[in-house]
Amino acid sequence: MWLLAGSCLSVVILIAMLVRLQVVQPDRYVAKGVGQRQVRTTLVGLRGSIVDRNGESLAMSLPAVAVVADPRHVENAEDEANRLAPVLGMEPARVRAALERPDTGFAYVARQLDAEVGERVVELGLAGVYVIDESRRVNAADDLAMSIVGRMDGFGESPIFGLERSLDERLRGTDGEKRFERGADGATIVGSEEVTKAPAAGADVTLTIDRSLQFWAEVALEEQVAKTAAAGGTAIVGRPGTGEILAMANVVNANGEIRPGKLNLAVRTYEPGSVMKVVTAAAGFETNSVTLDQVITVPGFIQVADKVVRDSHKHPTEPMTVERIIAESSNVGTIKIAQLVGREKILETLDRFGFGKMTSLGLHREQAGQFRRKWYGSDIGSIPIGQSITATPLQVWTAYNTIANRGMYVEPRLISRWTNPDGKVREPQTEPPRRVVSEQTAGLVTRALEKVVEDGTGKEWSIPGYNVAAKTGTAYEPVGGGVRGYGTPGNRHYAATFAGFFPAGNPQLSIIVMIDDPEFGKHFGADAAGPVFDRLAKEGMRRYGIVGDTAVVSRDKPLRAQPAATTTTTTTTTTVVAPLSPATAPVDAEVASGG
Repeated sequence: MWLLAGSCLSVVILIAMLVRLQVVQPDRYVAKGVGQRQVRTTLVGLRGSIVDRNGESLAMSLPAVAVVADPRHVENAEDEANRLAPVLGMEPARVRAALERPDTGFAYVARQLDAEVGERVVELGLAGVYVIDESRRVNAADDLAMSIVGRMDGFGESPIFGLERSLDERLRGTDGEKRFERGADGATIVGSEEVTKAPAAGADVTLTIDRSLQFWAEVALEEQVAKTAAAGGTAIVGRPGTGEILAMANVVNANGEIRPGKLNLAVRTYEPGSVMKVVTAAAGFETNSVTLDQVITVPGFIQVADKVVRDSHKHPTEPMTVERIIAESSNVGTIKIAQLVGREKILETLDRFGFGKMTSLGLHREQAGQFRRKWYGSDIGSIPIGQSITATPLQVWTAYNTIANRGMYVEPRLISRWTNPDGKVREPQTEPPRRVVSEQTAGLVTRALEKVVEDGTGKEWSIPGYNVAAKTGTAYEPVGGGVRGYGTPGNRHYAATFAGFFPAGNPQLSIIVMIDDPEFGKHFGADAAGPVFDRLAKEGMRRYGIVGDTAVVSRDKPLRAQPAATTTTTTTTTTVVAPLSPATAPVDAEVASGG
């Protein structure tokens, strides 16, 4: 009796469960079953490319695949690992470790693989092993322009530095989604794949950089850093009229291995030294405190509060024109000009040139630089000659551009345009040029800079057929962040700079070169940085067909790269052969700043 009643009760319960499954809540249990076998996977939206002004690739993303496993569905880890390892080029033990990972339904076996490798994995038909899409970031020119372009992490997912980081929002693609179903063995059910959201690529970014010129800039820097046993160096080449940067090179000396550096020294501060004397000169001309041919009595040294500042070479008290003071990079003469101008006007001029403020480039880790607003007694003897003030090579380059542009400040440009996935091309917004000093003032400063190269501290780097306006600078580097001053004689570090533009009458290119901490005896601006300036100037003349000063060329005419395979530059006045000549005459050190 009890047995019969129990059997009847079991039948009733079974019928009730079937009714619940098939009638009352069928959708819920169907969905649960589908959910257990349905998989969602990401369709990668490729990251946008970074290309140079000519469309040459600097960084791009390529389709790639990853091999992943669901260890819960792996049937024989050892056997599958032995079959999979040769395809992936891995040790079987490493593959097996991924296949046997406990407490997970997802484990990477290998990443960043070519699609053909993924196809071979699929052909193996291994239980619990499948292939998903991802992307691989490729730097087509290896380390070229690394400090500008930057890098992604090892899997191309997160930007680390450079434009990859600062432009991440524009470059990053939008991922899509694909759904498919897997059987009990973990294999994909044929015909179950469905794209539920299409991926979208990121924007492509076109730089103003010329990849070829960037290459030569890095080569020239590497060779010169090696010759001077320096810690590193940076160089900027660009168009003053448009602010376009054609090359921004950085190299570092790491224990004797000289290579492109990650840190962009062009946007990191240093004490620039005598290249800053153009600001003092501009302030003098702008305020009518001095004229170009005004004679100033210049002794060999000057007492400024508790400091004594000397010129680079010993000389008796002598009359010097303002032009000659700049040409010979006289510290004492420049300080005398600053005393005539006064602190307020020098500070105002520094502000107008953009010192103490970051540029509009927005590069990763760019610094603003600084200078004291409230001066101590000796500051009139240091700030006007480029010490006790910090600036970036980029800021100094834009200041020389301002002089080249007849007193107009033009924002530096590194981004030419970006192209959205829909094909629309956009250009970054830039501020209109603004006047810093009068055209007359800029002309007077330019003339003084021409004398630097004609018969001043930069005379060994004059170029026949071209009027080059430039300035040398040799500055002490602060020790211990400036807390310990500039060190002691015999234990000092230097920054050597050469900055300028050409042709002086109609500037087409502007260049700044800074060599960081060259060894003593090779540390002067003309000796350490001059050879790189000279080499890049000649390469720019050849590459862009820049003619000498006697020809009339529109300042706004686009620069067109010329074919390679020639070492001569033809001008309307002469044919310039471009051998590199070493420095022939040393320039004596200055106490604080000089040539």
